Amino acid sequence: MDIGANIGVFSLKVAKRLGDRGRVYAFEPQKDLVGAIRRSAFLNGIGQLDGSGKISSYDLGLSDRDGDVGFHIPTNGHLGGARVVESHEGERIRVVRLDDFLGKDFQCDLVKMDIEGHEPYALRGMDRIITNSPNVKILFEKIGKLDKRDADLESFFVKHDMVLFLVGRNATLTPIKCGEIASSSGNMLAAKRGDSELEELHRSLRCPFALARGASNHRGTSNRDLCSGPDLISRPVLVPQGRALQSENSWGS
Repeated sequence: MDIGANIGVFSLKVAKRLGDRGRVYAFEPQKDLVGAIRRSAFLNGIGQLDGSGKISSYDLGLSDRDGDVGFHIPTNGHLGGARVVESHEGERIRVVRLDDFLGKDFQCDLVKMDIEGHEPYALRGMDRIITNSPNVKILFEKIGKLDKRDADLESFFVKHDMVLFLVGRNATLTPIKCGEIASSSGNMLAAKRGDSELEELHRSLRCPFALARGASNHRGTSNRDLCSGPDLISRPVLVPQGRALQSENSWGS
């Protein structure tokens, strides 16, 4: 699943690698960007202009409830950075609980999530899906402190017995201890404790595997030293809006 799919760079990369073995579900509340996802999927032969196909795309946001919420879109021309806000004025988007939207028996293997601090709410809305998915991996971005939301993230991962890593350059993984998520910043990977597929995930995505037990968790490291995107999927080449793309750790101890 690609949550906060933007123009669909990661959706396209994963869909191409999947072949006939699965499907990508892409969620992006900005209709113009969803249009770019659908055009790119169509031109690459892996989706239709109506959003169906190997990439199933939806102009929706995800949260812990169904309804409409405020949405701030930056005016500086940057395609990312849009976020859910409390205001009842301006842009409005529809959000859904993924557990209800995809059904009680849905399972997934990989979740990539970049929704500007709304991750705890979206995760609560997909609680049953995470429970149903024994080998799920969750890649998400957390920049800086999120106040109460840091505690919410930690509670969610503890509930599901998931271990957490900071993703460094060249896809290196550094364990994040229980209680350290608030002071950690960057791209993170969560996986269920004892998941034997973690190392295989690195090999299949052609990324170096370096699990640095007890190493620094990059506190105080500048943003340029952290991943600019989930390196476990690989760095994309972005295209302008409207164009189409071718072609044992110690958590819980």
